[in-house]
Amino acid sequence: ACNPAESARNLASQQDYMPFREIYISAFKNDIEYSQLLLQTAGALQTNKFIQPLLARKNELDKLRKEIKELWQREQKKTQEADNALRKAKLLYAQRQEEYEKAKFSTTRMEEEQLSASTGGKQLEKRRRLEEEALQKAEEANDQYKACIADASEKRNDLENVKSDILIQIRELVFQCDLTLKAVTVNWFQMQQAQVVSLPVNYQSLCESTKLYEPGQRYSEFVRSLPKDMATLEHFSFENQGTQSGGLPFGKRSVNSVHSSHGNLSQMSVTSGDFQSVDEVESPVHMRTAKIGEKRSNSSTDIQALRIQGPFRGWGSQGGGM
Repeated sequence: ACNPAESARNLASQQDYMPFREIYISAFKNDIEYSQLLLQTAGALQTNKFIQPLLARKNELDKLRKEIKELWQREQKKTQEADNALRKAKLLYAQRQEEYEKAKFSTTRMEEEQLSASTGGKQLEKRRRLEEEALQKAEEANDQYKACIADASEKRNDLENVKSDILIQIRELVFQCDLTLKAVTVNWFQMQQAQVVSLPVNYQSLCESTKLYEPGQRYSEFVRSLPKDMATLEHFSFENQGTQSGGLPFGKRSVNSVHSSHGNLSQMSVTSGDFQSVDEVESPVHMRTAKIGEKRSNSSTDIQALRIQGPFRGWGSQGGGM
């Protein structure tokens, strides 16, 4: 849009006497400035006023989201591992406890049998060792079970703490994103407003300037600018070309002018007073007007002279013209 406006402005600048020349030049100038402002606005929006801040915030958001996701997945994995270890420890503890109960029951039964039969001392010692081993394993399973419970509880607490920290980070991240989006949106609308704020004033100014133009003003300036020798009119004078039989002077006329008179020459005065002399032609207008009035006062005398001389025949009726 800038190139057509520039071409139109240059073309209008070359027309010195074009109506509304300055107004159209100002209008084209405003169009050029508006086009340049649009280009500047588009460039600013593409760079640090709109697009770049959004892209930077988006990249930061993607990075933080990835970090938060990885952290949450690690903590969840730790909690799941602690829960799995707790379940295994619980099963092992139950199994060891059951084995201990069986070994204890077997030892008790063997002791009762020995008391009744007074034999089998070696088997009783074996049963007691098995019972002690089962008790030891049961205690170890119990300790491991308790440790797994503590570890699982700790991992769950850690998961809750991480969850709380992640929520705080997400809240801060949302706040920063909204802040960036607010800033670029304000920039966008401010630049849009800056583009059009001058338009009403410019158009109003052009309208008022147009109203002040007087029709024909440029043409008058053009006429006044012409050289003085071109405006001087050439003066013409009447020259006598011949006389008739009555000594009456006639100007040279063409056959066509005689025919155009339609025979009305008989109504004209043939006295010498009907023709202007050279002095009368070149005299000022008011002097010629006075003389014409004086001649009209003698119109009755002229008519009588025509009646005495008889009817006048036009040149066209003489058979050959001049």
